[in-house]
Amino acid sequence: MPAGDAEHVRNWALLAVDEKVRIRPEDGTELIGHVDAVTDDGEILWVQLVAGAGRKLFVFSDDGRVWRASGDG
Repeated sequence: MPAGDAEHVRNWALLAVDEKVRIRPEDGTELIGHVDAVTDDGEILWVQLVAGAGRKLFVFSDDGRVWRASGDG
């Protein structure tokens, strides 16, 4: 789990555009970015990653973990 003030999000539909998130895909890496778009049912999440790493699509059923985060990044 990410350290600090991160809050685990189990329902992606509750995420807001521009909200800062930390994502841990199945491979165990940790990605940081801002929500670019999320479907009404919360199944699809687009995140604009920090440091010019691009935009990435996440699918809820792929078992990635998402946390709300604040602070620098």
